[in-house]
Amino acid sequence: MRHIGHNAPVVLTRQRAQQLSVAHACEQAEQDGIRNGMPLSLARALCPQARIYAWDGRSDVRALYRIALRADNLSPICSLDPELIAAYKCASLDKLSPLHFGLILDLSGMQRLYNSEQSIVEKISARFARVGIKCRCALTATIGSAWALSRFAPSTQITIAAHTSLRTALATLPLAALRLPEQILSGLYLVGLKQIRDVLQLAPKELAARFGVETLRRIDQALGYVEERISAIPRPSIFKVCKRFEIPICGHAPLCLAVLCLFEELFAALLAKRHRAALFRIVISGKRDSGDLFCDKRELSLTSATKSFKHLQSIIAPILEKWPLPAGATLIQVHAKRLEHASEEQRDFLQAHDLQQLLTQSSEFLNCLSSAIGENNIRQIGYHESFIPERSFEYAPLCRRIAATYNTPIFTINRPPQLLRKPEQITALAMLPDKAPARIVWKGEELKILSAVGPERIAPEWWQQYPETVYDEREYFRLQDQRGRWLWVFRERKSLFWFIHGLW
Repeated sequence: MRHIGHNAPVVLTRQRAQQLSVAHACEQAEQDGIRNGMPLSLARALCPQARIYAWDGRSDVRALYRIALRADNLSPICSLDPELIAAYKCASLDKLSPLHFGLILDLSGMQRLYNSEQSIVEKISARFARVGIKCRCALTATIGSAWALSRFAPSTQITIAAHTSLRTALATLPLAALRLPEQILSGLYLVGLKQIRDVLQLAPKELAARFGVETLRRIDQALGYVEERISAIPRPSIFKVCKRFEIPICGHAPLCLAVLCLFEELFAALLAKRHRAALFRIVISGKRDSGDLFCDKRELSLTSATKSFKHLQSIIAPILEKWPLPAGATLIQVHAKRLEHASEEQRDFLQAHDLQQLLTQSSEFLNCLSSAIGENNIRQIGYHESFIPERSFEYAPLCRRIAATYNTPIFTINRPPQLLRKPEQITALAMLPDKAPARIVWKGEELKILSAVGPERIAPEWWQQYPETVYDEREYFRLQDQRGRWLWVFRERKSLFWFIHGLW
């Protein structure tokens, strides 16, 4: 960690058990006695001049990801720690050790470009030193040994040649260098095992039997007996256009024309790469009359990605007309976000052209509607492959993609168009257990049943795990009351309670 301003110690805090504690501390703060996990009140007492900041793990991961993207000129394959990626996806970064915040580079065959292995490590350290970041590097034959040496070796730059024994290099390191869980480390510490050489002296079968297969696997990965692979981080597709102006643009008309020209250029680049975007960011920079710089950003979010420039033009124009211009704009940038692949599909030759045009117009109408009232206020329906009526569909905002497992409902006939959000319990009078009721009482009103169809038995899917108290086996009837209405009524087979579920 580097110092920020006036060489003052820096302390990062996190919230734990309704108390602020130290998450990370710089070297100068550690010299003053501050340790990770210490209460913030004690840290302030030890070092009153320390600068206190809240630790944001997700921001650190995103910053580390951006550094990994810049490392492509050092190695074609760069990745983050697998434990870090898993914790980021599960939102459990606060439980992860800070030792996992690092990069993994595959430098196989790169010695010819840098003359020697030591020059590669020096080059990486020099790159970080230019921006004031002190890093620890280790170049070895395996990922596990490089991870261990870069975190726990006394030197900040370690290079282990291929002919050097990894057992000797790792022998004096603590057991935490093997990336073992806390439970296994606690068990090893209890029996007096402190360093890696202590476990290397044990027989593999005995080690696996007493402390688990994970311990043996981590040792084999560090020594190169078991292959450990890394997956290169995905590199995002960048679509960005910009234009500078020597004479600042001061009016809305020329501004709108310049932005539309950039959008047209951006659309051409998207179509050339077979992409389309659902989010666009417009950035306008310039100088105010006082001489100060300004930077104004606006985002245009669409419910669905489009590749129609004419349609997008009708949405952008009203936004630019209301855009305040404190002074002339000297730089305009347009970024395309939320990208989708726009692969061309072969149309059915029996499909009418009017239907395709109607679908396009409906999509454009939703884009205009969402920009006016907000995409969270528009709902869509998605069907799921389930026999249980409550689970066969769902309503969700257009901004969230429904992971539908079925394109159309399983039952397209004999289902009421009005389905109650929650089945309502009724009182029913049936002559026989398997027969439809002759009278029912719903919302305090007694209804006489004129005709009935059924029963239709619906049971929970046997391949799904449902609590017994949630879904029970049901017998559905279609009933017609004295008003002529058709009601969808069911009886639970276990409780024998009657419910109304929908109406035609």
